[in-house]
Amino acid sequence: MLRNIVLFATMALLLVASSTGFISVQSNTIGNVLYTQNFSGANGSEPANWYHDLGYSIQNGWYQAIQPKVKGGWTVAYYTGQKFSNFSLSATAEGLSGCNQLPPVLSVVFRAQSRTNLYGFWADIDKLQLWKYVNGFPVVMQTIGSIKINSTGTPYVLTVEANGSHLQAFFSNGIKSYHLSVDDSSFSSGYVGVATYNCNARFTNVVVSSLANPTASTTSSTNTSASSSSTSTQSTITVTNQIAVTKTDTETCLSCVVVTTNQTVTVNQTQVQTTP
Repeated sequence: MLRNIVLFATMALLLVASSTGFISVQSNTIGNVLYTQNFSGANGSEPANWYHDLGYSIQNGWYQAIQPKVKGGWTVAYYTGQKFSNFSLSATAEGLSGCNQLPPVLSVVFRAQSRTNLYGFWADIDKLQLWKYVNGFPVVMQTIGSIKINSTGTPYVLTVEANGSHLQAFFSNGIKSYHLSVDDSSFSSGYVGVATYNCNARFTNVVVSSLANPTASTTSSTNTSASSSSTSTQSTITVTNQIAVTKTDTETCLSCVVVTTNQTVTVNQTQVQTTP
C-alpha cells in the first residue's frame, strides 16, 4: 500500500482575512489554546499577572502603551502567570498617533526571563526582525527588509513559534506573507508578552497555543525496510543577518548594529514517497 508523506522544512502558511480587518498569517500546526488575554477589563485597569513598564493600561479592550518621555522609548509588558517552552504566540498590534517616529516598532516578546533577557519579533514600517536581548545586550538574529506596513490605523497580527531551539515568525501586510526562521538556544522557556519602541501602540488578542507536533526536528522516522524517493523544490530569499552590536544603553539600545552581512536563505520543500 502506497503511503505519501509530505515533509516541509518550513511551516505551511495560512492567510487569514477576518471580519475585523486584522491582517494575519499563521502556521497550520497549532494545537490547543494554553492562554488567552483580550484585555476586557475596565479602562485604566491592569490585567492579572502582567509585568509592565510605565505607560501601559487597558483601554477599550486593548492594552495601550503610551510612550513615556525616556531615552530610546523601549517599553515591554508580559504575562508572568506561566512560563511556556514549545508553543505558538500571536497578538494583534496597532500603531497609534505619535507612532510616526523612526523606527516605529510593534513587537511580541517570548521566552522572557526579564525585560532584558528575552526573544522578540518586531515589525516596523520597512522591516521585520527576529532578535534577542541577553543580559541587556541586543542581538538581531534575522531581518527581512523592504516591507511596507502602516505606522498607524491598521491592526496587524504578529505570530511566533518556539519549538526547541527552532524559532519562527510569521507576518502579512495584506499584500505579501513573510516567514523568518532561526535556530537559537539562549532561552528554553519563559514568559510571553508585547513591546513597542519609539511608538504609541496598543495590543489585544494575545493567544498562546500548544504545537500539534512539539519537536525541534522537521523529519520523521520510517521503517528501515522501506524504500523511498524524493523530489525537492527550492525558493531563495536574501535577508540581512546582523551579527555585531555596540551597546550604549542597557535598557534602550535595540538599534545599535554596526556590522551587517547579507545571508541567502534557501527554503526547501521535500515530498517523500515510501513503499513498504
